[in-house]
Amino acid sequence: MSLHARGRRSVNIGIVVLAIAIAYAGLGYPGLDTPGPDPRLAAIVTDLELAGTEPRVETKLRALIARALDAPESPEAWGALGMNLDVHGFDSEAVQVYRGTIELAPDEFRWPYYLAIHLHEGGYPEALRWFERGRELRRDYVPLLIRHGQALLDIGELDGADSTFTVLLEADSSLAVAYLMLGRSFLARDDLEGARDWLLGGLKVDPQDGAIHAMLVEVYRQLGEARDSELSRIRARLYSQPSGIDDPLYSELMLETVSSRGFLMRGQAYLKSGQPGLALREFDAALEARPSDPFVLDKRGQALQGLKRFEEAVEHHRAAVGLLPTSLVPRLNLASAHLWQREVAEAVAHADTARQLHPTSAQAHLSLGMYTMVAGDRSAAIDIFRRGLDDADFDTRIATRLAWLLATSVPDELRNGEEALQLAMAVCEIDGYGVPETLDVLAAAYAEVGRFGEAVTIASEARRLAWVDRKSNLVRTIERRLGLYAAGRPHRE
Repeated sequence: MSLHARGRRSVNIGIVVLAIAIAYAGLGYPGLDTPGPDPRLAAIVTDLELAGTEPRVETKLRALIARALDAPESPEAWGALGMNLDVHGFDSEAVQVYRGTIELAPDEFRWPYYLAIHLHEGGYPEALRWFERGRELRRDYVPLLIRHGQALLDIGELDGADSTFTVLLEADSSLAVAYLMLGRSFLARDDLEGARDWLLGGLKVDPQDGAIHAMLVEVYRQLGEARDSELSRIRARLYSQPSGIDDPLYSELMLETVSSRGFLMRGQAYLKSGQPGLALREFDAALEARPSDPFVLDKRGQALQGLKRFEEAVEHHRAAVGLLPTSLVPRLNLASAHLWQREVAEAVAHADTARQLHPTSAQAHLSLGMYTMVAGDRSAAIDIFRRGLDDADFDTRIATRLAWLLATSVPDELRNGEEALQLAMAVCEIDGYGVPETLDVLAAAYAEVGRFGEAVTIASEARRLAWVDRKSNLVRTIERRLGLYAAGRPHRE
């Protein structure tokens, strides 16, 4: 029986994955009292239906099946097969092969760990048994503890989850994900103050943890603190990255996939980590299997942009847009590639089309406004940013750029110091007055309304934070503006 590949989970384990039940009708599991893999395993993998799978997947699985059948007592051979059945969507077969591999190598940590993850994501409470088995074998593996705690939370075993995450924090108090999970546990108990305290503790570790801000939205809402709830909602959108921690063993599992989806996922991970060359290699492999997939074409274009091969990038994004003419991301990526080609008019045109197609998209307004600034029309950029704040949810990036234009633009009729000051203060309140770039904007707004003492104070703090962040160019830029403010003069762009 051929099973379609299920949607793979993220490598970042800070995201709390909701269990999805999958029925394994008629597929029994081997017992644990036999001396090796249950004899049924050979029949299962021998009869495995591979027709319809991608050629790379079929070739690899056939080779691994042959290897396992040739070495029936080899845990490495069966384990490698189990991993590949897992990542390529043969769910029930993967479970049975993992179980057989555990019997062959009862002291090896990987196999109960992978089995526990697989069962947890299938919605099976039995996953807890294998997480516990893994903890017996390797108590110091932090990703296991985090996953085990999440599994306990998912079935309402709050005390066990609390104990697990407390152990983690005792070993390493810098794990933001542990604070997040403890906040989730206390929220499940309706202990709102306790949940808030744990989540705020996590923000002391990582102020830009989007998952913690997202949970605080609900905590503050239930506490009746509407203003703090709204601020948390904006911060959650601004800081979209969830809590997470590296899991080398899980990464090893994911490297086994040779499906187009696997190549695509790895390519995206390489893009995110700033490795466009490696990303391009993965996207090439995905494109070989799916040559007309607009998503793969668009991602390959992004990798080409990262390699500064902008002409090729334009071609790929244009092909993606041709296949998905109303989609936002390929259109904006095409605009970006045109801009890098110094084709500003084309960039503005595509960004404007994106805004018309998606009028509530903050990113579309932001891109159009920025490209219009590059084109030299500050007045039009101001109008675009204002409209973006009206049509889309409040976006700090738009507000920051609008505040800067209103505080520093020439000619005089473009400036509005009071509006700039209100916007800059709103942004700084959202980011906790801890971002040097937005403090720099706030200082310029203070100077524009003639409050030079406050401008000097804020700019000095912006310089200090930029120095702490090792942003030497920003430090020098702020120092030049500080001289103006100290002399009672505003900055003009």
